[in-house]
Amino acid sequence: MKILLFTILLFSAIALHAQNSIESYSIQVSFDKTVHIIFPSAIKYVDLGSGDIIAAKAPGAENVLRVKAAVEHFTDSTNISVICDDGTFYSFYVSYSDKLEKLTISILDEIYASQNGDVSIRQVEAIMQAIYKENRNNIKYLGCKLFSIQTLVKSIYVHEGLFLIHVLIKNSSNIPFDIDFVRFKITDKKLMKRTAMQEIYLEPLASYSEVKRVLAHSSVRVVYVFSKFTMANEKQFTIELYEKDGARNQVIRIENQDFGNAKTIEKLKLK
Repeated sequence: MKILLFTILLFSAIALHAQNSIESYSIQVSFDKTVHIIFPSAIKYVDLGSGDIIAAKAPGAENVLRVKAAVEHFTDSTNISVICDDGTFYSFYVSYSDKLEKLTISILDEIYASQNGDVSIRQVEAIMQAIYKENRNNIKYLGCKLFSIQTLVKSIYVHEGLFLIHVLIKNSSNIPFDIDFVRFKITDKKLMKRTAMQEIYLEPLASYSEVKRVLAHSSVRVVYVFSKFTMANEKQFTIELYEKDGARNQVIRIENQDFGNAKTIEKLKLK
């Protein structure tokens, strides 16, 4: 079973936050201890605000930055700027402390906590696993089928500030279905004359059991997690699944009432 927490929630931070401002994080360092910062993707560029701190990528781990104080008990706070190879930018305020609150900092955890303070990542993982294991068919009318590839939305759940969408992808053909990318967006149901289509792209905060290939005569299921959102009745939530170097693309349109009828997790058997 594979749990994939999407890069930079990632992309949630790009889709929802980066359009407005870049969030800065506060960290503490000391002279005799090393702080490790874990990023969702490989580190491309690091800039230090002063010589009071030193930083370097951890050997053998392109996405882990080691940070510590170069000067004991420095008093003026400083900063670190980091750019990852997926283009995301991170900013940190750095201060000195002999008693560090954290020695390991996960950017995914920090972003997730800032967006969903009432639900921890571990709780979300447990909910995703329960949805996947129980495999309920709460919805039987949302789907798409093209050239022996079928994609279905099996269920939609709501919990605290989250939507969880359970998707089935079935390949009835003799040819493997290689997934190039999956795209999620909110669009207008109808395009009025002389009016441009307005699209809002969303990225999942997390996913469970996501794969890049569906073998011939097999099926896979994926659970996607999104920050809860609302739509006007003239809008729709669209899932687009694109085949790599192929034409068997899938499109599923989910309406406002489908999210309004989302199930709660009370009856799920959580670990």
